[in-house]
This record gives sequence, structure tokens and C-alpha cells, in this order.
Amino acid sequence: MSLQAITKRYLPALIIIATLAATLVVAAHRLHPGTLFYPDILMEASDTVQVGLLKQGIRSQQQCETAALGIKQAMQNFCPTCEILRARCVDSLNPRQQLLLSQKAVDLPVMHIPGGVITFEADQRDIAEQTCREAARQAQNSGPCILPDSTQMATVLSAVSANQIEITPTSSTALLILLKLTLFSALVSCAVCGLLIWSEKWHAPFSHDAINSGPQKFHATAVPRIGGLAIACALAAAITALDLTDILMTDSVHGFAMLALSALPAFAGGLAEDLTKKVGVIARLLLTMAAGVLASVLIGATLTRLDVPGLDNMLQHWPLLAIAFTAFAIGGVANAINIIDGYNGLAAGYSIIALAALAWVSMQVGDQVVLLASLTMLGAVIGFFFWNWPSGKIFLGDGGAYLIGFWLAELGVLLVVRNPDVSPWFPLLIMVYPIWETIYSMYRRKILQKKKVGEPDSKHLHQLVYRSCLHTIAEQYSKETAKQANRSVFPKIILWLMPVITVGTIFWPSTFTLIVLALLFCMAYGLIYRKLNREYPK
Repeated sequence: MSLQAITKRYLPALIIIATLAATLVVAAHRLHPGTLFYPDILMEASDTVQVGLLKQGIRSQQQCETAALGIKQAMQNFCPTCEILRARCVDSLNPRQQLLLSQKAVDLPVMHIPGGVITFEADQRDIAEQTCREAARQAQNSGPCILPDSTQMATVLSAVSANQIEITPTSSTALLILLKLTLFSALVSCAVCGLLIWSEKWHAPFSHDAINSGPQKFHATAVPRIGGLAIACALAAAITALDLTDILMTDSVHGFAMLALSALPAFAGGLAEDLTKKVGVIARLLLTMAAGVLASVLIGATLTRLDVPGLDNMLQHWPLLAIAFTAFAIGGVANAINIIDGYNGLAAGYSIIALAALAWVSMQVGDQVVLLASLTMLGAVIGFFFWNWPSGKIFLGDGGAYLIGFWLAELGVLLVVRNPDVSPWFPLLIMVYPIWETIYSMYRRKILQKKKVGEPDSKHLHQLVYRSCLHTIAEQYSKETAKQANRSVFPKIILWLMPVITVGTIFWPSTFTLIVLALLFCMAYGLIYRKLNREYPK
């Protein structure tokens, strides 16, 4: 066997193994980022009560000392009669401090904040608890006081920080930085796409999509299907920029980086298929589910509630079941995005709207990690969209579809896990189109057509919409009318989706409203599908 034949045969495995190895190396580095310095401030509020504030680690000792000084000044301004007992930076935590920052139950009243924790200590426990409750009542944008032995930890929307900027709904400085980061991500993605298109003659044997090779292939010109590389490069560039500048909260950037790290197996499986056409659907699904398990381990992205009686109890009492269920859901959503990636701009345009909805709600609840990850991916997809619609000069490919699908699913999981006020049906409604498309396709093939579930066909909703657009433009088929119909599919489907997503984004806390909207969408989908299938069967 020649070297070329060996390389072609084993290239998918080599890509996947190399990516997983890189994942482990980056994980080791990110999970052990070197010495961190923790602002530690203690204030005596009265003769009997002491209030402490412990912040998450900062890489620079100078920045930590500046932050500690800023917090000290803020405490003195809030309580001029209180005495500051200490304002320091420590480079190691004792076991109790580690428990405090991990948001696990401890032996004193606490208030958790994004990036730290406030403690209340007194000789008499009831005085400390009363002070904690009163502080939580008076503090603006603050969560409840967590008493000893409590089983639930609250998320608080604001905290004091001197140098690193925290993301809140009213933080104009932080939002301006995020908008710049979104633009930076878009520019990187757009530039990489342009480079891939310009250099396609060198990588065409590996990267070009096949022409008319199946019922879901219709384009007449070979096009690079490695747009996912541009999106991955944009995410990597954003993480690097955040690491170098330290302009946002360290724990927020760390969570964002861990999410990107978790996505690597899903992206690797899709990219290997794009370059070799030899990685099956099952292999890609398993890799994406493995990425979901990795996210559960690294960032705690494990669903434990769906507002479904009985199921919630099982997810909460059986952690392994919760992880498996979450991984299965992640794999399903990622595959669903790949299914709707059929026409110029459709998958990318839908993802832009879904990411914008997730970003809006995460801003309302003050979730820094989800907001940061949503806007960065939003920029990356916009940069790709510039080349993908209407001209279709580059495709997402499986790598891009699985990466975006994994990202959307994980952001939905994190938003629900980290924010009890967000209904678990909100991300489900935002992603109801690709999810229902997948479920209905399985039903159509298995029940109606008596075929294998994974057998491709030309009966997806977007394909029926394409045929309707083609018929509207001209009675006779031509390459030009096909291009016009292709670029018309995205705006038509998005026009149907926008009312559902918009209303869902307004009613994100209401499970009942979101369930009704999801049912209405499924009913409308069925009516539209039957009408189009009857009028344009082929």
C-alpha cells in the first residue's frame, strides 16, 4: 500500500486523535494556569459582626492588589464607620476558602457573586444570619442570603471589581468591550473565509464539496466545505485576545475557554468528514456526545431540570443519568443543525438569530459566561455569513455545523443550569426548528416511507421551500433560477421563525407560554409541510 493510500485511509483517525490530544494538552494548561492571586478583604461592621469578601483568582499580583484596594475603598464609602481589618492578596487558599469559591455549602451565611463570595461571621449565628438577610434585601441586583446547610446556591448579578470589568445589564463599558470583541471575531472569521476561498486551488482535493452526489446535493459548482475552520479560528483568536488583555473577569474568560475546549471533539469529527468523506454519522454523534460529557466535567454543563415532573427528580438524584441525557441532547441538537444546513445562509442565519436571543436573555440575568460565548460565536458566524449568503462561496461543512450546533446546545444548557429563573423550555423553543425538523424527518422516513432513519432524501422542509421558490421564479429550470431560489430559502424560513423566537425571548421565564409556543410552531410546521409537499412533491 502506497503512502498516499495509507494517508487517505487513516486521515480521519489521525485528525480526530490529533485534535483530542490537543484538547488534553490545552485542558492541562487551562486547568493549571499558574499562580493566581485572590483579593481577600475583611471588614468589621459592628462589635459582633465581620463581613468578608473573597474574589476569584487574578493572574497578576499588581492587578490583584489594585482590585483589593478598590474593594476596600468601596466598602469604606458604603460604611464609613466600619473598620477594615485586612485588604490583601493571597496566592493560595485554605480548604474553607476553596469551598466558599466553589459555591458549596459551608458553615456560615454567605452571599455568592459572579467572581467571588461575601461572608458574614458573628459570635452568635442568628446575628450573622440576620445581617446577611438584611444585606441581601438592601443590595441592588443581589441574590438571597445562603444559610448554613443550604442545598441551593444563588447567582448574583453584580460584584465590585477594580481592574477587570464585570458584565451586567447596566455596564455600558463592559457591553462596549463585548461589541468590540464581537466585531473582532467577525473580522477574523471573515478574513479566514476569504483566505480559504482564495487558496482553494491548493486544498480543493480535500475541501471541495461533491457536486450532485446525492438527494441533498444540488449545487453545480464545487465549493470549499471547511467554513467551520474560520469559525474555530475566530473563537481561538477571541480567547487569545481576552487572555492577553485581561479586560474581563478571569472566571468568565476561563468558563468561555473551557466551553471552546469542550467543543474540540465535536469539531474534529465534523472536520475529518469534510476532508475525507469517511467519518460516518454515528462516529460524529459519539464524538459530539463525548464533547457534551467533557463540558459536564469542565464547566458543570449538566441538565438537572426540564420542568417535567418525575424526569426532574431522576435527573437530580442520578447524576450519571443527567450527564448521559445532557450528552444525548447535545449530540441531537448538533446533528439537527447539520440537517438544516442545506442552502446558502440557512444554518448560519438561523444560528445568528438563536445566538442573539441567547445573548439577550443572558444579559438580562447577568450571566457573564453565556453572554461572552454567545456574542463571540455570533461574530464568528456573521463573518462566515458574509461569504455564504447569498453567493455561497464557502460552506459550513460538518465541522462548522457540529461546532455551531454544539455551541448553541451548550449555551442553552449553561443558561438553564446557572440561572434558576430561566425556563428550560426557552433554549428548547429557540432551537425548536432544527430539533423538530430532525424528529419529523425520522418519523417520515421510518413510519411513512418505511426506510432507514439515516437514509438521505430530498423531503426536508427547506428542500420543499426551495422547490416552491424555484417554481415562483420561473417555470423552466436553469442555473440562474436555481441560484435565485437557493438564496431565497433562508429569508423565507427565517420570516416564519422570527415571531416564535421573538415572543419566546420576551417570555423566557414562563414555561407554560414557551410550551404553548413550541406546540404552535410544530402545528404550523406540519401545515406548511403538508401544503408544500402536496404542491411540490418533486
